[in-house]
Amino acid sequence: MTAADMLLLLEEEASALLEVVGIALGQREALRQGRLDSLQDLVGQMRKAAFRAQQAEFERNAFARAFAAERGVDPRLSALADSVGGDDGRALREAGRKLTRAVASVKSETQILSRLVEENGTLNDMLLSEWRRLQGKLPLSGGFDARG
Repeated sequence: MTAADMLLLLEEEASALLEVVGIALGQREALRQGRLDSLQDLVGQMRKAAFRAQQAEFERNAFARAFAAERGVDPRLSALADSVGGDDGRALREAGRKLTRAVASVKSETQILSRLVEENGTLNDMLLSEWRRLQGKLPLSGGFDARG
């Protein structure tokens, strides 16, 4: 177990998360443009990318625990970087910062996408309600109709 192995795992996880971000951006654009066929494809891609990111996180976490136990330190990146020291320690810290930024990007895009999906659902409900009203299925007032 080496710092280079840990560095590789950190970079792989960050890369997997950035792939998730890219797909989320594509989903947002497809949703904005109403391209449902593209959105369905992107949902499948997102599932695969999210699985890869989870797998990368699991592998990195397991390696970090074993690497930390081998070195007699806590399984935290800062402790591992301190125990390695030098250029390898600095590289681990930088990779950790990149991973943290990737996690923040995923969180941000997920929140934006969730709000857009919610707004899209609300808009669809409003359009359906208006369509029903125009078809004579709802009262003009839009409220409760007590007629039999």
